[in-house]
Amino acid sequence: MKQRPLVATYIRSGLRALHPAGPLAANDTARVLHYLLLALFSWYGFWVLVLLPYSTAHPPHLIAIGLIELTLAVAIGKLRAGKMRQSSWIYLTGTWLYATVIIVQNGGIRSPVLALYVAIPVSAVWLLGYRVSLFAGASCIGSAMILVALDIAGVELPHTIVGTSIGICIQLAGAILMAVVPLAQVLRALTEALARERGQFQALERQEQELRQSEERFRRVFEDGPLGLGLVAPSYRFLKVNSAFCRMVGYSEEELLEKTFVDITHPDDIAACLNFTEQLFHRQIPFFRTQKRYLTKTGEIIWINVTGSTIRDQNNEPLYGLAMIEDVTEVKHAHDEALVRQKLESLGTLAGGIAHDFNNLLGSVHSLAELASAELDTGSSCSEELKSIREAAMRGSEIVRQLMIYAGQDSGDVELVDLSKIVDEMLSLLKVSVNKRAKIEADLDQDLPPVRANAAQIRQIVMNLITNASDAITGRDGVIRVITRRVTLTGELAALSSRTLAAGDYVQLEVSDTGCGMSPQIQSKAFDPFFSTKSAGRGLGLSVVEGAVRSLSGAIHLSSEPGKGTTFRVSLHFEETTAGASAGRTSGVDGLGQTSKGGTLLVVEDEVPLRQAVAKMLRKTGFEIIEAADGNSAIELIHSRTGEIDGLLLDLTVPGASSSEVVAEALKVRPDIRVIVTSAYGEERIKDVMREGQIYSFIRKPFQIAHLIQTLKSTIPVPK
Repeated sequence: MKQRPLVATYIRSGLRALHPAGPLAANDTARVLHYLLLALFSWYGFWVLVLLPYSTAHPPHLIAIGLIELTLAVAIGKLRAGKMRQSSWIYLTGTWLYATVIIVQNGGIRSPVLALYVAIPVSAVWLLGYRVSLFAGASCIGSAMILVALDIAGVELPHTIVGTSIGICIQLAGAILMAVVPLAQVLRALTEALARERGQFQALERQEQELRQSEERFRRVFEDGPLGLGLVAPSYRFLKVNSAFCRMVGYSEEELLEKTFVDITHPDDIAACLNFTEQLFHRQIPFFRTQKRYLTKTGEIIWINVTGSTIRDQNNEPLYGLAMIEDVTEVKHAHDEALVRQKLESLGTLAGGIAHDFNNLLGSVHSLAELASAELDTGSSCSEELKSIREAAMRGSEIVRQLMIYAGQDSGDVELVDLSKIVDEMLSLLKVSVNKRAKIEADLDQDLPPVRANAAQIRQIVMNLITNASDAITGRDGVIRVITRRVTLTGELAALSSRTLAAGDYVQLEVSDTGCGMSPQIQSKAFDPFFSTKSAGRGLGLSVVEGAVRSLSGAIHLSSEPGKGTTFRVSLHFEETTAGASAGRTSGVDGLGQTSKGGTLLVVEDEVPLRQAVAKMLRKTGFEIIEAADGNSAIELIHSRTGEIDGLLLDLTVPGASSSEVVAEALKVRPDIRVIVTSAYGEERIKDVMREGQIYSFIRKPFQIAHLIQTLKSTIPVPK
């Protein structure tokens, strides 16, 4: 029982000895070489034992086998010591010596054992590479050539083991073992190399496919993207552009590739763009963004946002620039138009404020003139002059009202107006402002039926059309003809207007000039807001005219020819009655001398001349007047003299407490108090300030004294 562990230990030790050890234990080639050396050592060792009893018969053979056994033992020792290259050289050298001895002892070149020479180069290429294999092959070939030479020379070599089955078996088996194992390893290495090459080839194919897909994606993004893209050489020439960029500037790709970006840049933007580009190519900036203008193929100017960057090589040197271009022309125009609108709104607010204050001054002038006329004797030498002052003040107030309507501070009243009369008045005003080389000729029908319209809108139409005609006459003398008439439009003529009118009779205003005229392209845009062939900041005149004509349910027709002039015809509906825009007005001073007992009136007005003139006139007609210059004073007077005040004549925009606060306080103290509001603004503005039912009447500044007295007497109760 005790022997079995010992035997097992020997067996395990022997098995462990078969496995390679040392530093090369993990090396596949060293492990196979170790097994080959052990196999050969065992093979030849076995045959030494077999042939030992016949040593006297085969001494050379035993010597050769002993030589190879010694070589194999040394090679195994070197291999286990980790010296694989030395072990390989020893194995190859010993094998060559053994093969040479065996071949010489077995008849030389005619010996079948010559196959051993084949195994040596194969082993060399496996163990030490193709260069050593060439050396080993050359050594074997050299040895074989010596044997050939000996055979040719007739040298008889010994045939120690010729014909013996044992000898042939030993040598052929050894040769096969020596050749097959290395050959198998070489083939295995070749197979693995081919597999690696195949894997690398497949990996390269995948990489090429991914590269093609990536290039296709980039090409589609470049070609089909919504932004304009361009590759630019350091010489500023386009290398590649996409279709979006071509559509943007109107050139084909071939045409753009013949140009630089300087060729299509607006002259005023070239210097700044070149500066950015030079900094970019010299690596002073990583990228830039800017807004500039391009000139399209048709000469049109477009605004673009451009972002520039560079594509560099492995040495960080710029290969070319990449430009991303976005057309922002519409956005730019919308922004500019918004700025113009904002300026116009600001100007309108300023003009409205100035007009309101100026209207108050005109009201003061008119009231003082009326007061002076009332105090003069009839037939006085100054009566005509005072009448002229009153008429001038009223005419001035109408002009101011037009300004307020234009500024959006008033809507104006729709009434029956005489078109020819308004045109005649506007021509008197516009003669001093038209082009000095333009002559105005008028043919105004004095028997036209009236038009229901806002007089200020009619004035605006006339002013804009005549101003437009004046601007068209440049460089030579010209004529502006203004005609008013009654016309009959047939269906064909009515359809030529800006909006289709029903066939029938209309009142027509025609303004024509002998100026430069318009091309069909300009005519198609003439009524567009902000379109202008003049300087920047203009282009609203004709759009305002068309808007005014449309609001009057009329139509405007444009006809023009370059070099021959332009004609505008405005057709408006009319009514078969007499215009009475000014028919019912009195002189304003009749009846001022008639006095009768009136009530007590609190006049709240911050314009001192106007307040004093109105108070004096009203006292002459029998009213008791209490004056207040602002809202705070008015509230104090309302509380202190509650029982005395019968009515309130209140300016809508008094300083201090607001007019609505004054009215609310007055109604709280005395609910039956009568409130009359005055303002240079229209009556519709009262709705924004006063609640319904708070006021009894409204009178607009500048008012005539007769109208004021009539309103007060119908509103303020007469004291008993």
